[in-house]
Amino acid sequence: MTRINNLIGEMNVKFFSFIMITALFAVALTSCEDKDKDKKIRVEVEWDALTGTTIEVGETLILKGKVTPADVLKKEDFTLVSSDPSVATVESVVQGANVTVTVTGVKPGPATVTFTITESGISRSVNVTVVEKGNGNGNGNGNGNGNGNGNGGDCDCETSAFDGTITATVENGNAYNSIVSKIVVYAYTADYENYEEIASGSYSNGGFTITLPAKPDAKFLDSFDEEDFGSDVEISDKNVKIFQVGGSDDFVVAFDSEDEFVNTLLYVKFDSTPTEVLFMYADGDVTITGSLTFDDVNATYCMSLKEGWNVVYVTSVSKNEIEYSTNAVDGLKWYFFGEEIDE
Repeated sequence: MTRINNLIGEMNVKFFSFIMITALFAVALTSCEDKDKDKKIRVEVEWDALTGTTIEVGETLILKGKVTPADVLKKEDFTLVSSDPSVATVESVVQGANVTVTVTGVKPGPATVTFTITESGISRSVNVTVVEKGNGNGNGNGNGNGNGNGNGGDCDCETSAFDGTITATVENGNAYNSIVSKIVVYAYTADYENYEEIASGSYSNGGFTITLPAKPDAKFLDSFDEEDFGSDVEISDKNVKIFQVGGSDDFVVAFDSEDEFVNTLLYVKFDSTPTEVLFMYADGDVTITGSLTFDDVNATYCMSLKEGWNVVYVTSVSKNEIEYSTNAVDGLKWYFFGEEIDE
């Protein structure tokens, strides 16, 4: 497991399909050499949200995975671990190529659930945030009719445009000074056929600086899909194309001096309303406002994108409500994936 294409591959979801909340991640991964040919293993993981999921103390979450070829789990062992069993515990049941994982919230806090095929070294992780009981249900608007209420048009959308330069100080980052040499940013093309490096920078003194491309190649730009939004979400200019960097746990990756994979990084806030960040490029100014409901989860949009790079904050307000906004959220920090976090 030496390079990024040994860790991740095609993710069969479009950017704005994350409004559907239950998203299917399909990761095409290449295993180690098996005699005279390479075996390709495809791991599919389904969970409650594209950027992670929130459960309450005492609540269980079911993750369903599938490994192909179907006989892989007969030939190879696998491990399933929680980064913090005091926050969330995990159990698994294997039936042929299907793996069912039960995650149970124990106490408030963040945890990472990681499934690894031992011999091949292939892994997939899910971020889970456990919140106090009673914090994760109901959005309080009482509409419950599944058509959204369009009230996002009343929100005051600030802009979050920036020049594309990311300067980061990583929590506990100095511990990695002798290990990490380079930070690389990866992203999917619009057709989700390729996962490519788009920027890189050196790592030192517990942090890094990376400049995203001033004008991304056209192959990365994608159009809005009106069917995903419905009539209650307003898009000021549907001709604008966008490009998202982020929305998964493996878009900012750390390597050592030998180009060996070390870890991934996240820019997040862990508390009762966990927040993650998407870096989004737009080829023109566009405002997206409104809300819709899907599978009992309400998604609200208050995004004012300017031509160029923007920061979009994705906040899990509760188990049943997610906000996508360009209004700044305080308290986000950069973390190496799996680091113990004291909040």
